Formats: sequence, C-alpha cells, structure tokens
Amino acid sequence: MTSNQAKKNVSVYFWYMIFAEPLFLGPTIVLCLQKLGHLTLHEIYTMESVCIGLLLVLEIPSGALADLLGRKKVLLFGLFFRIVNLLFLAFMTGRTDVWIANILWVISFALKSGADQALLYDSLTQIGQAHDYAKIQGKARSGFLLLTAICSLFAGWVSEYGLRIPLYLSVLGVFVGFCTTCLFVEPVRTKRYNAGEHITHMKEGIKEVAKSPQLLWVIVFVCVVSVSSKLWFFTYNPYFELVDLRFAYYGVIFFLLNIVAFLASRYAHLILKSVSWFVCCTVLIGIVALPMLAMGLCVTKYMVAMVLFQNIARGFMNPFISSVYNKYTKSEHRATVISCKSAISGLVEVIGMAVFAYVLGVYSLPIALQILAIFLLVFGVGILSLYRKVFSV
Repeated sequence: MTSNQAKKNVSVYFWYMIFAEPLFLGPTIVLCLQKLGHLTLHEIYTMESVCIGLLLVLEIPSGALADLLGRKKVLLFGLFFRIVNLLFLAFMTGRTDVWIANILWVISFALKSGADQALLYDSLTQIGQAHDYAKIQGKARSGFLLLTAICSLFAGWVSEYGLRIPLYLSVLGVFVGFCTTCLFVEPVRTKRYNAGEHITHMKEGIKEVAKSPQLLWVIVFVCVVSVSSKLWFFTYNPYFELVDLRFAYYGVIFFLLNIVAFLASRYAHLILKSVSWFVCCTVLIGIVALPMLAMGLCVTKYMVAMVLFQNIARGFMNPFISSVYNKYTKSEHRATVISCKSAISGLVEVIGMAVFAYVLGVYSLPIALQILAIFLLVFGVGILSLYRKVFSV
C-alpha cells in the first residue's frame, strides 16, 4: 500500500464510520421490538444475552480472519449481513423475525469488530500519523453522531405515522456504507487462508492480551462501563413510556444525546492531551452511574435529561479506549486483540443481560436502575484502585 492509498483510506474511513451503522433506529428501536416483534422487555434482555453469547464465540475467530484475509474483505461481508439484518427488522411480524435479525446482527458485528479500527491504525502508521489515531477516530465518530442526532429528530417525528419508517430508512443508510467500504485499499498484504495458521494466529493474539496487564485492565474497565451503559440504553424507551413522553419527544431526546456524544467524541483528543487517563476513567464511571441512580430514585419527565450524561461517556469512550489499547498492541495482531477485548466484553454482557432480565422480572424498572448504578459504582471503584499499580504511575 502506498502513502497516497493510506491517505485515501483515512479520508474514506470518515464516511465509512458515518454510514456503517443505522442512523434512524435509536429513538424507537426497543419500542419497535415490543410493538412489532411482540417481545416484552424481559424477553428483549434474554434474547440479547443469548445473541451476545453467540457473538462471544465468533469475535476472536473473526478478528483473526481480518488479520489474515484482509480488513476490507471482512468489513464488506460484515456490512452485507448488517443490511440483511435490517431488512428482517423492517418487515418483522413476530418473535422469529426478531431472533433471525439479531443473529444476523451478531455475525455482522463480529466481522466488523476490530477490523475497521485496525484498518485505520495501520493506514495511519503507513504515513507516520499513528499518533493522530484518537483525533481522527474521534472526528469520524463525531460525524456519525452528528448525523445520527439530525436523523433522530426526523425518526421521532415519522414514528408517529409509522414505526417501520425509521427501519426502512436505516436500510438505505447502511447500503451507502457498504458502497463506501468498497473504496478502501487493503492496508496489509493478505495471504491465502490457512485454517492452521488461523488457529495459531488466534492463540498468539490471546497470549498477547494475557501477558499485558495494561490490556487486561483496559478490557475489564471497558466491560464494566460499556455493559452497564448498554443495559441502561435498553431501558430508555420503557422509561420514556413510564413518564408518558410523546413519540416526537423521543426524537428530540435522541437528537440532544447524540449532539452531546458528538461533542465528546469530536474533542476527545484535546481532553486526552490535558487530562490523565486515570481522571478520564474516574469521570467516565461517575457520569454513567450517578445519573442512572438519579433516574431510578426520581421517576419524572425531567429525569429523562439524565441520559445526556451517559452520552458524554458514549462519545468519549471509543477514541479514548482505542488509543490506549492500540498503544499496547502489535500491528500483526491488532484486529485479533481488539476482538479479544470485544469477546471478553461480550461474556460480561451475556451475564449482565441475563441477570438484569431476572432483576426486571422481580423488581420495577426504577429499582432495577438503582441496582445497576450501585453495581457500577462498587466495581468501578475497585477497578480504579488497581490503576496506578498496573500502569506504574
């Protein structure tokens, strides 16, 4: 790959990030699963735990596949499955359609996970700009969040006319992402696939993670914060219904939370230059746990605004954490190591989804949010207490 091709990859990556994920789903996705797929909230969490369990099995093999066959090829397969996944959601009539859609999402996510970030990092390394990874990743992520914010306003409004409309629009958006991915140039020399080499490569990637206390610490931190955030996200729609919020305002809330995430992602690199990693990690735990606790303790329409704080973490987390584990990872194993992180996070997510589904079956939504917030605070403090020892600061 030449320097000009590497620069092209960096430019294309911005547009890939914007369209690789659906832009209109956020405001009403859980509501769609309940109204169109006929699932209860408890069933949604149970289904997610099963699907994440499947993702756990696929994550590391898919990451090694990206390292061996090439990032671009694997990304194209991933986006193809994403489009089919969205088609099943757009035309779902019952539980079976939702399950098929989620299994297709698992395949798509596993293929994309790690391959896109590895492609960007290797391209930047080629042109001597690896130090700008967090800045460029943050800029690309912020572009997606900004467009998602605008689309969320529209999605909330059109949902009052039909819950399927945002699903149809999401299919078109990801198709644009698929076409954009075709413009990438493979950043590494690919080899003929060999099953034995695939297995060996996976083992080497796993060993690299196991031998690095820094990578292990980052993975555990990501697990605790991101899984808690995802469990919280699935309660947004039910909480909005609980406080009698109109569909149109769903779009307004998601517009605002995506604007917040956009700003956090866009300026993450500036924050990283002026604040230590330890401070960043401490703040991330606080802005997820405390607002969640407030929503559980005081159930009113005004508490809906608390979701904005979680989206500071959502926007900042990706460029921040990516810059950390890229620093401690070798290029030839980068996608595999990133997939190891996703696989471990997936295991925690399986457990979290299953446990939270049980909690929701026993307690009310507000009580469940309080329990989740306290869990995050306790485990967060425990993880932070190990930070200085692990990073020798």
